[in-house]
Amino acid sequence: MNNRFNITRAWLVHFYTATGLIAAFAAFQALLDRDARTVFLWLGAALFIDATDGPLARRWEVRRWIPTFNGRKLDDIVDYINYTLIPMLFAYQFGMVGGLGKVVLVVVLMVSAYGFSREEAKTDDGYFTGFPSYWNLVIFYLYLLNAAPWVSAIVLTLFAFLVLTPVKYLTWKSPFLPRLTMLLSLIWFGFLAGLMLWFEIVPQWTVWLSLLYPVYHIGASFYLHLRRISKAGIRFEIPEEK
Repeated sequence: MNNRFNITRAWLVHFYTATGLIAAFAAFQALLDRDARTVFLWLGAALFIDATDGPLARRWEVRRWIPTFNGRKLDDIVDYINYTLIPMLFAYQFGMVGGLGKVVLVVVLMVSAYGFSREEAKTDDGYFTGFPSYWNLVIFYLYLLNAAPWVSAIVLTLFAFLVLTPVKYLTWKSPFLPRLTMLLSLIWFGFLAGLMLWFEIVPQWTVWLSLLYPVYHIGASFYLHLRRISKAGIRFEIPEEK
């Protein structure tokens, strides 16, 4: 009886992950209606689901009770749609990149697919390898800042390149300053909620202020990457003969 309960609970976690597709469908409908705020509201709901299904899966040992079902693959499918496909469609629909800049959107779709497919995309020590395709957030900020099409194209190209790099990006499970990262991310989520509440009438300074956490996130990730390179250089240094 207890085993049946655990298996049922594990399936409910997978169902919860799959509800991200409902959010994706609603976001796509809002995109067709050219309702930018509603698009981001649904993408925000998908982000919340993605942030909470992992802890549930680990706590309730989903892999143990349903070993024949790959929850990570389901999660990647849902994430690719919400984090990459819909944001790129949004950028196209709202003319955020013009002319040849539209090629960048295709590049992002291709590069992000590679990023999701690489074996080391999520490391055992709690990091993402390469920029973790948070295109929903990139597009969100570019839209709120009313970035020029050429600026958006350059920013998207830069982050597409970062997907291919070996830099490890922080997650809540990373051993580097986990409490600080958690605290700052929660404060940042509060900022995002405020930005969504006022959206297009939000003061620009609050948008720039909210970027402090992404700067910390990327900066800390590059700092750790450079520190690993430095340590590797010391480790493989050939000692001088006496």
